[in-house]
Amino acid sequence: MSGEDIVPMVPWWRGFKGEIKSTAKHKYDVFGVVNKINDTTVEITELPIHKWTQNYKAELEQMILGDKEKEREGSIKVPYCDGIRHGKLISQMFQDYKEHHDNLNVHFVINMGAKELEKAEQQGLLEFFKLISKINTSNMMCFDFDGKIRKYDSAEEILEEFYPMRLAFYQKRKVWRCFLRATFTLTHDTKGFSSK
Repeated sequence: MSGEDIVPMVPWWRGFKGEIKSTAKHKYDVFGVVNKINDTTVEITELPIHKWTQNYKAELEQMILGDKEKEREGSIKVPYCDGIRHGKLISQMFQDYKEHHDNLNVHFVINMGAKELEKAEQQGLLEFFKLISKINTSNMMCFDFDGKIRKYDSAEEILEEFYPMRLAFYQKRKVWRCFLRATFTLTHDTKGFSSK
């Protein structure tokens, strides 16, 4: 901070294995991780930030149900009989999925038809499986040193305001600790020389 420009900060989360890309000033796309294992299987090992495992599981189940659920709700009126519509066989998006999560890691293994996986690859696996989220860092609220809530436009602006104040407090703490050490040393040394 000695007259140098501040290096722009990028959002970061501990343990996140996905990717964060800047799309505009203070706007970022957050990508999960999906890999194709073979012609009919994909593996999702990371969800984007702010997408929770249980909610994503519900989204997967909704994708598996596909149009069948919409027909039951009445939003799509299509003749349906034993998996055949207008003489064409219905192909579900997924056949099934398995979960292999632990406390720290997400792990879905999804089985689907080869044609459906090919279509998903053409669309982009991240987009198809809804593994992209957006975050915005331009609306940051923080208490200033006067204890008042204030809106900051960026993390760098917060750093510019707090750095000089924190530096002064670090100096005060250093002086106080030196004083305590000197006091302790002085009292400790004089105890050894006291006469009885």
